[in-house]
Amino acid sequence: MQVITDKKAMYEMVKDWETSKIVCTYEKGSNELIAEYEGVKVKYTNDDKLNVAYYASQLNGITAQEYSELFNELGG
Repeated sequence: MQVITDKKAMYEMVKDWETSKIVCTYEKGSNELIAEYEGVKVKYTNDDKLNVAYYASQLNGITAQEYSELFNELGG
């Protein structure tokens, strides 16, 4: 499994993926997620938990509402 820590690299990896077909494993408040698409698994980890939450919300790992709540919890 590829591990990505750079925001731009993560964006480049998933930009062409069909969101409806992505399986995203993410625990709210975590600093990492695992995204799987057509047999390819990528682990994204970043010290910026809000950034990870943002990607999770974009990949359907969490809802926009959950992202908003987390953003507020972390003082965003």
